[in-house]
Amino acid sequence: FTGKAYHQTSSEFDEFDLSKGADGTAWFTTNKSAFDDPTSAASAASGRGKIIERDINLKKAAGWAEMDKYSIDELVNMGFDGAVLDGDVQVFNKSAIQPLLFIYTPPVIFSSIALVVLINYLRRLDNGK
Repeated sequence: FTGKAYHQTSSEFDEFDLSKGADGTAWFTTNKSAFDDPTSAASAASGRGKIIERDINLKKAAGWAEMDKYSIDELVNMGFDGAVLDGDVQVFNKSAIQPLLFIYTPPVIFSSIALVVLINYLRRLDNGK
């Protein structure tokens, strides 16, 4: 699974600490409106108020079949870094949680010379010059 997902919390943080979760994982939903649906598992989140949006990149995702058969520790030892369960995403490995990347696409088509100038300018900004 690779995609955008949402986590609801009442805490303030930038980086996820999986040890803070009740089961040593972090839960997300792919449907932001699920937090408002009382029949959704996402609405049962222990924290309320702040919704954090992240990019999730699970290289090997378990499903219901694996979750019913193995413990999380066993799944981790088998190389799973999370699970995808009916629109919910359970992350076992913190490295699968990435901050959102915003890529700006200018509305103007640049000439190759203007593009080189822009790239050099951005590099200087990045280096603090």
